[in-house]
Amino acid sequence: MLPSVFLSHNHADKPFVRRLAADLDNQGIPYWLDEAEIKVGESLVEKIRSGIDKMDYVVVVLSPDSVSSPWVQREVDVAMNQEIMGKRIKVLPLMFRECELPGFLLGKRYADFSEESRYDAALEDLVRSIGVVFNRNAFSPSHAFNHLGAAIDKAWARALPILSRPFHRPFQYM
Repeated sequence: MLPSVFLSHNHADKPFVRRLAADLDNQGIPYWLDEAEIKVGESLVEKIRSGIDKMDYVVVVLSPDSVSSPWVQREVDVAMNQEIMGKRIKVLPLMFRECELPGFLLGKRYADFSEESRYDAALEDLVRSIGVVFNRNAFSPSHAFNHLGAAIDKAWARALPILSRPFHRPFQYM
């Protein structure tokens, strides 16, 4: 089974984190994201702690907002303690927006997503760091082919069959 990641971030960085989660999913890497895992009425502390314990890595999305967030600090603290006790790398810093690194992350190399032009290379670096072979065919930037016409053009260019009518099986939903 592929290694899994917990995405530690501040809510201000949510659009970037959603994009990252989609790209990790395209690579087949399981991820833990608060909005997908915590349901109304559930304990935040219990669910987050459970997520950190279950996941192999904690990817810390670094930005001025996350560095000053008490929640992110607690998540990283728990993961760093697990890293020290387990004597293996657990915390993977990811620089999203330039900020001053917390003291305990100063000695760690980080994946640099701070410039959009380096996103592809940084994603490949992150994926390889967790021990997964990067699949370029699975990677599709979110800005490409985001409407039906472009998707049809792409399918046509690759000689994929395009059905003129939708495939339907009667009674499939009963």
